[in-house]
Amino acid sequence: MLKAVHSAAKEVGGVELIAPGISGFDFKFLEETFKLDMLNCIDAVSIHPCRSTNPETVSLDYAKLREVLASYGFPLKPIVSSEWGYCTSGSYDNRVSIVTQAEYVVRMFLINIMNGGQRERFLRLERRWI
Repeated sequence: MLKAVHSAAKEVGGVELIAPGISGFDFKFLEETFKLDMLNCIDAVSIHPCRSTNPETVSLDYAKLREVLASYGFPLKPIVSSEWGYCTSGSYDNRVSIVTQAEYVVRMFLINIMNGGQRERFLRLERRWI
């Protein structure tokens, strides 16, 4: 199905396909999709690097993802942080204070840039996209 969507999107033009949009870095799942030729059908790998630890801890995961991409012949495939945030309410593992959230958002952007991230998407406090 992805190959059909890829072909149709390329015919239309001006469309970028990103996938798989998974939460966290499930390398077993990623490798299974890469074995099915997903990397030839997408423009970027989409990851939701949400975590309960500070933003800097994502660097090791990005490095491992780069290694896996290289092992499949795609060392320069763009990586998109398509959703990442720290909640200030609710019963989520990564709940933080509003002040910490403000500090983390700047660090999240910087960490993504330092790790070659192409684009970022973050949820604002009222849960709309920015």
